[in-house]
This record gives sequence, structure tokens and C-alpha cells, in this order.
Amino acid sequence: MKISREDNLPENITLNIELGVEDVEPYLENAYRKVVARLRIPGFRPGKAPRNVVESVVGREHLVQEALDSVVPACVDEAIREENIDPFLPPEVE
Repeated sequence: MKISREDNLPENITLNIELGVEDVEPYLENAYRKVVARLRIPGFRPGKAPRNVVESVVGREHLVQEALDSVVPACVDEAIREENIDPFLPPEVE
């Protein structure tokens, strides 16, 4: 994870966070596990379908969206901790 910081005003800080594949892959794996647990795919026991089959059924975009729901808050919190920021409002994410 790469973080760059811009101090616009004393009360306004912008953090740009860049993630590599190695940062996101664990979240994609967790998303796959959550999705596969809910699916019933013919020919596979519940929760045992391989990832490529699950991706073909639900679409890679669905898995990516599931992963983003977890990765964004986690990485924002980690970046805030690393930069020693004490926010008084919840961060805005673009």
C-alpha cells in the first residue's frame, strides 16, 4: 500500500492510497468465500465450487464489489493510523 498525503488546510488532509494486487487479493479471497457459501451450483457441494466457476456464475465484478466493501474501509483506517491523523469527522472516500 502506498500513501501520499496533502495538507490542504490544518483541518483538511487528502490521502491518496494506491493498492497493489498483493494488497487486494486477500479481500478477493474473503469475498469469494462469502459468495460461494451462499451459492448452490449444480455439480458441486455447497460452498465447494472453485473460484473460476463462481466467477463465471456471478461475474468477476460481483466479487470485486464484495471485496471493495471490505478493502476500502480497512485501508482508509490503516492509512489514517500510519499518518497519525486524529479525524474529528468520518473520512470522505472518492
